This record gives sequence, C-alpha cells and structure tokens, in this order.
Amino acid sequence: MRFGDLPVGWRSPVDGVTIERIAPGRSRRVVLRADTGVMTWSPNSVQDLQVVLETVNQEPRTYHARLGFLAAETADHPIRLDGDLSDWPGGAGNQAGDFVLISADGGLTNRSESRPRSRTEVMVARDRDYLYFAFTCYADSPWTRSAVRRSYVQYEDGIPVGEELVEILIDPYNAGTRDTGDLYHVVFTSRGSLCERGVGTDPPTGRREVWAADVQHAVAYHDDRWVVEARIPMAAFDAHARRQRIWGINFTRFDVAHQEFSTWSGAQQNAYDPLALGNIVIPQL
Repeated sequence: MRFGDLPVGWRSPVDGVTIERIAPGRSRRVVLRADTGVMTWSPNSVQDLQVVLETVNQEPRTYHARLGFLAAETADHPIRLDGDLSDWPGGAGNQAGDFVLISADGGLTNRSESRPRSRTEVMVARDRDYLYFAFTCYADSPWTRSAVRRSYVQYEDGIPVGEELVEILIDPYNAGTRDTGDLYHVVFTSRGSLCERGVGTDPPTGRREVWAADVQHAVAYHDDRWVVEARIPMAAFDAHARRQRIWGINFTRFDVAHQEFSTWSGAQQNAYDPLALGNIVIPQL
C-alpha cells in the first residue's frame, strides 16, 4: 500500500508499506505517513489523498482517502448569537462543507462519492472564552417545524431520525479510540439542544454520562435555509484537553425533508466512530 499522487508540497518518507498475510476473520491496521511543511486550505476544508493498493497478480487499485482539516478563526470580539453571521471574522480554512451521505431514504450508503441533495456549511471560531459554531443548512423548500417535542434524540440503526437536526462531535485528544464514550456530543434542533459525553444511541454503543456544559445557541429560519449559531465554553473541557493543539471533530446533519443523514468528515456507516473524525486546529490564546 502506498500513496498515489500527493498534493503539492507533500512527500512520503517511504515508498509504501507491506501488508503481511492476514488470517481469515482477522484484521490488521497499517499506517501510511506523509509530511508537509504547510497545510493548504480548500473551500470545504477537505483534502483528497490517493491510496494505491497493489496485490499479487492484480492491477493496482486506487482509493480516495478524505482528510478533513480546518482551523478555528480567532475572533477579536465576542460573537452575537442571533442567527445573523455578518459579525463573524473572515478567514481561510475555518469553513467545513462538501458533506458526504451516510444514509438516504432510510438506508445506508457505502458510496463515498454520494452527496446530499441539500448543502450544509459550518464555520468555526474562538475567542479566549468560547468555541463558536455556525451551521447554515440549505433547503429546496420552505421550512416546516416538526410537531414532535422531545428532550432526547431518537436513533434507528445508529441514524438520528424524526426531526431536522445538526450535531457536533468532539474528541479534544483526537485519540481515535473507537470508544464513543470519549466523544463530547452536542445536538441542535428547532426545539433546543442536547449535550452529553458519549452518544445516546439505542442500543448503546458505549458509556454515556451527563456533560454539564453551558452551551448556548440561536436558530434563525429563512426561505432557503436555517442557521444555528452556538458557543461552547472552553472551560467545559479539562485543562489538559484545552492544551491540545489539534482536536478531532465532525459535523453531521439529518435533513428530514429528504430523509438524508450526512457528515463532513466522510465517515462511512458510523458517524460516531472516533476514528472517523476530521481535525481542527485550536489556536492557543
């Protein structure tokens, strides 16, 4: 296994890695490494990396790995939570987009190139006290608010259902443990928000506990989109986590009108796998 054509300025210190024989029913993880002096930004904060698999007696096959990487823009003043994004600081590399489908019309999709019908964009900023998030969720029809009122999220086969929502998944240690209990999970709907450590799926996929974070948000509705502005206190994370420079992060959206569940990191089948998070640089202030 080796990299294909790398982006400009990237290099791999070795030609590739050899995967030794794997016994039936077993698995093995191998690591490819590439170095770059400068991370170049794309409009959606995603980088496509080609990975080539060469096997005996077969033509090489090329796969596309999706690297999600953005940075929180530093704000020199507190951002108002009012659904109006005009006071957000301009910047490069702080906007996530080009979401990828996990499920559509109630069924899983395994095609990484599948895109949702409605666009979702997320901006991230920080000041000394808060992490700020702004979701812009586009639609092709006017919004109808759900008549359902709940203080929890309903899941079916690991997919949130029943109402329009967006989620933030954070692992400050970016450890890729595959334990959902390591995630900080925030959900926003038209009815309110939910904060937890872990993910409250049914059946459970890991430990879950209360996360007493003072998360505040505002929702604004327009003809062609709805907007969520939110802030999470940096103090909601422990001191060691706040010292980490690159956190694991992902954003998801359930589009109730089209019954589509999509994610920014490009996670396949399971959006709540910590190994499938993207990355965010948290500026040190």
